[in-house]
Amino acid sequence: MYLSGIYQDDGKRDAFMEAYKETGKRLDVGQSCVRFRKLDDVPFEVIGDAIGAIPVDEFVEVAKRVRGPGSSQLES
Repeated sequence: MYLSGIYQDDGKRDAFMEAYKETGKRLDVGQSCVRFRKLDDVPFEVIGDAIGAIPVDEFVEVAKRVRGPGSSQLES
């Protein structure tokens, strides 16, 4: 599962990592990808909180800045 929002913000990433570790579940994470071996390994509440912590408008603005001018895929 890719959670690009936690990659964009160190504070949100740290909060996600801490909350995940508190579940006692195995943590296998890259920069923005979180890997699971089976569905029972997914801490749905932690994942939902991470997604909900980043407003869509904020996520899109950061993505636009990262991609640079002329990136038509993110134009609305």
